[in-house]
Amino acid sequence: MLNWLNVNAGAVQGIATVVLVVITLVYAAITFWYTRVSKQALQENRRQFSEEWRPLLYVEVDPNTPDGSLDLSIINVGKPSVVVRRCSVQDYGNVDAYMMLSTLSNSCLISGQQIEHNLLPRLVEICGRTWKGVLVMSVSFVALGEEHSLPLSYYDVILANGALMQWMKIPKPTHGQDPRLPGPQP
Repeated sequence: MLNWLNVNAGAVQGIATVVLVVITLVYAAITFWYTRVSKQALQENRRQFSEEWRPLLYVEVDPNTPDGSLDLSIINVGKPSVVVRRCSVQDYGNVDAYMMLSTLSNSCLISGQQIEHNLLPRLVEICGRTWKGVLVMSVSFVALGEEHSLPLSYYDVILANGALMQWMKIPKPTHGQDPRLPGPQP
């Protein structure tokens, strides 16, 4: 056998080299496939993490309270803590009638926490005891070091003698349109 290996040493080396190249190519293909799978898993993990840690506030205005107040609730339903920077209400037709809810500014909300505020006294103070119009509400906050703001909300409101007669959420008005009237307008 040793004699045969001595005579065919070149052939044995050639066959061993070819086998080694094939094994190396198989390992390279497996490594390439594993890299692609790992990259896809990492991208999915990043997406899930960012979705899980996305700041999320829920704002609700309840005009149907038994005591006749207009309760604004801001609830942190996301995981990260948030700081409410500004909560304001503005008359859609009069930019000077602007109401900053200072009691809510710089309020820190941990996950699951909520703050409440009665809007009615401040609304009467800004708009008057008897008033009819459209209000725009905006909320901005900071979470994870970044500024965020919720989409503007529009409400059709009627006040009579300091009491809330109507508070109805309406779609965003288009330029020059009275948002309380349905359909297109000239």
